Amino acid sequence: MKLSPWRLGAVLLALFATQSATAEYIFVEQFDANDGGWTFASDAQFIAPQHQYDSGQLKLGTTDNTNTFGFWYSPEIAISPASTESTLLHAAFQVRTDLTDPSLVPVVRMRLATADSQQNAVMSATSTGDSSFSPTQNGKWYRLYTTLPPGTEGIRLAFDVLGFDPMDAATSWVGLDSANVERQSTGTLSNRRLEATYDFTANPSSWDFYVWDQFDPPKFAVTEQGLTLSSYLNPGDSYDVVFGFWGTTTPVTLEGNRLYRANYTVSADEPYEERYLLPTMRMRLHDQTFRAAWYLNVSSINNNSNVPFGDIKYTYSTFFYVPPELAGGFLLATWDYLLADVEQNDPTIRLTLHNVDIVSFEAQ
Repeated sequence: MKLSPWRLGAVLLALFATQSATAEYIFVEQFDANDGGWTFASDAQFIAPQHQYDSGQLKLGTTDNTNTFGFWYSPEIAISPASTESTLLHAAFQVRTDLTDPSLVPVVRMRLATADSQQNAVMSATSTGDSSFSPTQNGKWYRLYTTLPPGTEGIRLAFDVLGFDPMDAATSWVGLDSANVERQSTGTLSNRRLEATYDFTANPSSWDFYVWDQFDPPKFAVTEQGLTLSSYLNPGDSYDVVFGFWGTTTPVTLEGNRLYRANYTVSADEPYEERYLLPTMRMRLHDQTFRAAWYLNVSSINNNSNVPFGDIKYTYSTFFYVPPELAGGFLLATWDYLLADVEQNDPTIRLTLHNVDIVSFEAQ
C-alpha cells in the first residue's frame, strides 16, 4: 500500500511524535486503500448522520442539530489477556471537519471499548468555551488513554458524532483520517505528582451532588462508607432516564503535556448472582468549560466480570491528557449514575464511592 507524500509525512510525524521508547503499536489504520473494515451504526431513536468512506477518510455528516447520533467502529483488535493487568493503552485519532468556525462543530467522541462492551473509555470534544479543542479543517490529534480489566482479549475503537446542540451547525462533516493504538506498561509512567485526594469516609463535604432538569434525579446520600447513588424507584416502575452525579467543588489546575489519572474506589450492594442488574456508572474528568471530557463507562452487560458486587471494593481509572489548548485550565472530577434500561437494571441497587485519588505524570 503506497501513501501519498502528504499523508506519509503526517503518519510519520504522528508516530514519532507520540510513541514512547517503551511502547509498541498494536494497531495502525490510515484508511488509504479502503475503510479498514470499520462499520457504521446508529439507533432508530436518533437521526442517523450521513456516512461514507471518501479519499482516505471515514466521514460522518450531520443534517440536523437536535437529535443526531451515529458512529463508525473498528473490527475487533486482539489483546493478550496475560498482559492486561499492567497494560496502559494509548489510542490516537486524527479528526478533521469541513467547518471553518470551530464554535459550530458538533460534538465528536472517540472511544476505546472492551470487545464485550462492559467498559468504554471515552473522550469528547465539544465546541463550548473558546472552542479550541474542537476539530479544525487542518485536522487535530486526540489522545485517549486507558487500562483494561483483567482477562480482556479484545478491544474496538469508535468514532462518534452527536448533534444535539441548536447552537452548532445543522449541516457539517467530520472525518477520521487515522487511528492507532500503542501499548506500554503502567510502570513506565514517570514524574508522578499527587494532585488531589478525597476520602469520603472522613470528609464527604468535599464533593457536591448535581442533577439535570431533563432527567429524573437519582437518590444521593452520605454514609460512613462514602457517597452513595441509587434511585427512588422500585423494580417494575416505569421511568425514562435517571441521571445525576457527585462532583468536585475544588478544581485541579491543569499543566500542559501531563497525563492526569483519577482512581475511583467503588462498591455496590447487590449479590454476585445479581451483578448483571447493576446500573451504568461513569468515572468522568472534564475541564471547567466542558470543551474536553474523558470518562470511563462501566456497564453490566455480557459476562458482567468488571462490575462491583457484594460490597467488595473495585478501583477504576480515568485518564485526562492535557494538550496546549487546555493548559492553565481546571480539571473537575465527577462520578455519574445512569439508569436507562428498565429491563436490565435494578433501581434499588446502591453504589458507594469511597475515595478518589488524582495524580499526574509526564506525558509520553
